[in-house]
Amino acid sequence: MARYGFPPEVVDAIMQRTLGSDRGAEVLPTVEKVGRRPRTFAEWAGAHVAAFSG
Repeated sequence: MARYGFPPEVVDAIMQRTLGSDRGAEVLPTVEKVGRRPRTFAEWAGAHVAAFSG
């Protein structure tokens, strides 16, 4: 987020809220409705590791 110009205090606030809550962690049926199997974060991260490595 910082790389895209978000101010540091906004990044900190978003991270604090994200780490302090499980809000949004529920898997909704929307994923299956669009034709995909829901994945865990670990599965998603493993499939996209190349995007995050230098």
